[in-house]
Amino acid sequence: MSHVYLMRHGQPSTTKPKPSPPKKPGISDNSATLRLSDFCKKRIMPRMAKRPDIHRLLEFQQLLVQFQGIARITHVPGAFEQENDTEHSYNLALTAWFLASYFPKLDRDKLIRFALIHDLVEIHAGDTYIYADQATLDTKVEREAAALKKLEHDWPDFPDLTAQIHDYEQRQSDEAKFIYALDKIMPIMLIFLGQGHTWQKEGITPEQLHNAKRHKVALSKEINPYYEQLYELLLQHPHFFTGKPKLAEPRE
Repeated sequence: MSHVYLMRHGQPSTTKPKPSPPKKPGISDNSATLRLSDFCKKRIMPRMAKRPDIHRLLEFQQLLVQFQGIARITHVPGAFEQENDTEHSYNLALTAWFLASYFPKLDRDKLIRFALIHDLVEIHAGDTYIYADQATLDTKVEREAAALKKLEHDWPDFPDLTAQIHDYEQRQSDEAKFIYALDKIMPIMLIFLGQGHTWQKEGITPEQLHNAKRHKVALSKEINPYYEQLYELLLQHPHFFTGKPKLAEPRE
């Protein structure tokens, strides 16, 4: 009987199998693989951060209460009470969300996050009025930088918060420019709805407003057209600045 016949019919072959190569220690040995896996878990894989307890949550609520306590110069229409930073940031975030779908190239979630945190440093630095004296304006950057360092020190377990503030302050992304510019027209719209109460109280003229806002809003090509439309509306309502009733158009 031939060797081929035996191979085809499944009978044992007289050919001796080639010996397997010797195993290299620590590579194919199951126990060694297990030890390597344990090593990875202990030394390479990052540990899950400890969840904040109720005391840490209370501390964060206190931070938010402080934020709500920062009063702005802008008045809320109707009540004519000063708007606070929480109200302003929430309104900015919702407005950005509303506009986001019309600018699909922008990251909606990033817009909302930037809006929510854009003024958070004011918890420690205070709000700086755009028409404040020059000495106050000159210290704005320094005060807000110190405030950011304090937030980083106090909230090491919320690194994404301060990272977002850093990203926003650099104003390199289109999303940061969008929120920066939108932030500049939000108080104008609010005061417009209040028929100029804040402008009259502070003695602001249309020229002052335009000089203070136009270059900042121009940073965002998406928001700048809204400012131009808004400024045209302001020029049609000069009594919002003077407080004097608008004269009726003469009849022909």
